[in-house]
Amino acid sequence: MRATPQVDFWLTVVSFNLTFIPQFFAGVAGMPRRYATYAAQFTTLNRVSTVGAFILGLGLDVAIWGLVRSLKHGAKAPANPWGASSLEWECASPPTHHNFDAPPPVVTPYDYTGLVDLGEGRGWVREAAR
Repeated sequence: MRATPQVDFWLTVVSFNLTFIPQFFAGVAGMPRRYATYAAQFTTLNRVSTVGAFILGLGLDVAIWGLVRSLKHGAKAPANPWGASSLEWECASPPTHHNFDAPPPVVTPYDYTGLVDLGEGRGWVREAAR
C-alpha cells in the first residue's frame, strides 16, 4: 500500500482536531488541567480526544514511513530543482572543498535571464554554463 501525501495530510488534520477540540470543550465546561482523575461528565470528551491522539500518532507514523521510503527509494533531486537564481544554487552538490572551480556569474537574486530548464526533472542551469 502506498500512502499519498494527501491521505497523510487529511489524516493528520482530522485527528489533530479530533484530539484538541474536545479538550477545548472540556475546558470550557469546567474540567481542570493536569488532573489524573476527572469528573464522570468529561468521560466522553476525554475518550474522543484519546482516540484522536492515537489516530494522530498513526498519521505521523505514515509521514515518517513516507520520509524513510523516499530516502531509500526516491529519485535524487537535481542541483537546482526550482530554477532559483541566487548564488548558493550555483554550487556543486555535494559541494567541493572550495565550492567553485571558477568564479560563478554574480547576478541579482531575482535575475532569471539565462536560466534554462533541462526538463524531465534534471533541474535548471544558466545558459552560459550549459
